[in-house]
Amino acid sequence: MEYDVCHSHRFGHELFQVKDEFRELWGEIDRAITSITDEELAEGFNQQQTERKTKAKSISKVINGLLRERLIQSGWNHESRLFQDEEFGNAWALDFAKNQVSVEVGFNHGTDAAWNVLKPNLACELNHIEKEVQTDLGVIITATPELKKAGGFDGAIGTSDTYKKILIAMQQVVTVPIVIIGLRPPRKFKILVDWEKSEDGRRKGVGKVVWQTDELKFGD
Repeated sequence: MEYDVCHSHRFGHELFQVKDEFRELWGEIDRAITSITDEELAEGFNQQQTERKTKAKSISKVINGLLRERLIQSGWNHESRLFQDEEFGNAWALDFAKNQVSVEVGFNHGTDAAWNVLKPNLACELNHIEKEVQTDLGVIITATPELKKAGGFDGAIGTSDTYKKILIAMQQVVTVPIVIIGLRPPRKFKILVDWEKSEDGRRKGVGKVVWQTDELKFGD
């Protein structure tokens, strides 16, 4: 997959480029994303549609799964809890953390975007509650508006534009460096959504892979 660095809050991206310990971790994130092929995405989505009773509308779960697989292979901890106190459960956990960097993958509803921003902020700041994770930089991986459209995502999800707007508004609240990575859409296919009625009578979107051909150009 291709991606854009959509926003560098408090010089987050610049820090990744100049410090060796950060540069190495950025390289692992970069390789985790760019090693994902269109063929893997399409195959994973089609397999998901075959195996699961509830059909998916978008490729979000496939992207999540492939990123998780690659980051764990590189030694990243999955679902690292922010605090040691058991009272703070999974809602207070980062998607990934390694050494000085925390990563959130945000394909959630737009109203959840602010919480995805605050978690890496909490991971980096000192706290009166005993911490389980202490990092210095945060990364949020999300969809660009173009991926949202081509990947069959729900209209209500937050995109890289949403996260950028939140960080601009929270400039004085979010005190740690954070980088927003916006994933680009696949080059070779897109998700076409068919709408059908579910058992309770509601309309449900079901996605299917449509490959680009000489006759079908996505830009047309």
